[in-house]
Amino acid sequence: VDNLCARHLPRHDGAGPCGQRAHQQAAALRIEQVERRLRVEAGLVPHFDTALRPRGIVAVGSEARLIRAVMEPSSAAPFVAWPLGGLPAWVGALDLVLVLASEGRDESLAQTVDLAVQRGATLMVAAPAGSPVAQRATGSSTLLVPTRTGDPVASAVVLLDVLHDLGIGPEVHTEGAAEAADMVAEQSSPHVDLSSNAAKDLALCLADAVPLVWGGSVLAARAARRIAEALRRLGGCPALAADARDLVPLMTAVVCSPSNQLTML
Repeated sequence: VDNLCARHLPRHDGAGPCGQRAHQQAAALRIEQVERRLRVEAGLVPHFDTALRPRGIVAVGSEARLIRAVMEPSSAAPFVAWPLGGLPAWVGALDLVLVLASEGRDESLAQTVDLAVQRGATLMVAAPAGSPVAQRATGSSTLLVPTRTGDPVASAVVLLDVLHDLGIGPEVHTEGAAEAADMVAEQSSPHVDLSSNAAKDLALCLADAVPLVWGGSVLAARAARRIAEALRRLGGCPALAADARDLVPLMTAVVCSPSNQLTML
């Protein structure tokens, strides 16, 4: 979604045509490389047989909220995506800490690794082998998931695969995710005609609108917030997200309003 929006949505941040074209070309290149990066990362993932039963799980770093969105509906343990430095005060030896450091150079994440080791928590780190973060992920309760591409989403997908191996996460099909990314890259290419290009059609609908994205389940609601965030960041335009329970009163208010302008996608 991030890359589709960046490809086709006009930006409202003052960038000229050349800057906008470069932005869209960079986004196109990113999405076309997702499939390759997913397969590279999946080929590096070690498989663990030890089952874990943590009291609580804390995810820190890039794409921590993506991990939570996938894990939360089925996780038997409370799950927190921690947005701040350090760790919650309650984290201890009975808990699992997930650190996503796709580049491996973030000092705040390295300090989080140190803190988790000091508290005796089980630690799982997704970072490039030999990076500063990986070098500090030592100890008998630490699992290192080596990464190589620097892609946060690819790292998150393979980390979810490891969590499934450990018995605390849902099954993840990394090959299926790679094929889906490849299919989206082909179908939403800037070279595909508007008549059959869903990304261009979406961009046209959003060009003069304030989008509201909602989800009908826990996972869909998380995805709605993620899509709205991508629209704001990449399109430079306002976007809102809401749960499905907020949809009925909103539609009632819009339908009853004099302007009555509501587009459903």
